[in-house]
Amino acid sequence: MKKFPVIVLLPLLFSSCVVVDLSDDDVKFEKREIKNFSVSELSVLELRNESGDIESETWDEDYIQITFEKSAIGRDRNDAENNIKDIKINIYEDSDTKTLIIDIKTPKFTGINYRCDVFLNIPASIYLDLESSNGSITVKDSKNGLDCKTSNGPISIQDTEGDANLTTSNGKIIVKNHYGEIYGKTSNGEINVDMILPEKGKCILKTSNGNINLSIPTTTSATIEAKTSNGKIEIANLDMIIIKIGKSELRGEMGKGEGYINLETSNGKIFVKKR
Repeated sequence: MKKFPVIVLLPLLFSSCVVVDLSDDDVKFEKREIKNFSVSELSVLELRNESGDIESETWDEDYIQITFEKSAIGRDRNDAENNIKDIKINIYEDSDTKTLIIDIKTPKFTGINYRCDVFLNIPASIYLDLESSNGSITVKDSKNGLDCKTSNGPISIQDTEGDANLTTSNGKIIVKNHYGEIYGKTSNGEINVDMILPEKGKCILKTSNGNINLSIPTTTSATIEAKTSNGKIEIANLDMIIIKIGKSELRGEMGKGEGYINLETSNGKIFVKKR
């Protein structure tokens, strides 16, 4: 893999600073930066954010626009302004994979509250690979697949297409109007999915502590397996042949059973219904 510092081909659009008095002792300094990047040689956007939310929307422009909203707390304005400089944003381009790589580092174990929220406007053709160590991830209108990971926060996608890999260790997963395969896993939270499964596609949803709610069309063709350690399983307004049913598990088939749906929770109910 060849990494090169990225040249921002379009000018910096906007930069601003705000000072917020939190108390008699603390001041928060906020800084916003907007940068644009040409997509002529890009097909993937990879973003790693150690502390902060990530939001992405598709637009009709032929470039990527990224807004960084950084903040840090200090004893006074000068202290907070100096602290915000500790947030490092590294931007590279991998020419082999046509990937724009953004790596945001914030200091740890300093007693200072650092944060960098990121807002993306992207063309529909860009594949998203997003990760936050401490924040939510929200994606709208992405049409070429996405991979979202966060260790502490919810994941929400809407009006999306392509393969979706969604993983959080502490938060909900919410999917509205997705066409494509889905892998969704959370250790602590509900999973709510409204989707259209492609022919021979897969939908795998797992949570250790929460309900799973899945809405699919009546025309879905798939084998469905559902299992819960502590809860009930319900199917509503769907034509399904029941192959196996027990107190905490179900196996059934819709249509020709061409796709595969697997739903598992260790503490919650499973509800599959017509979308």
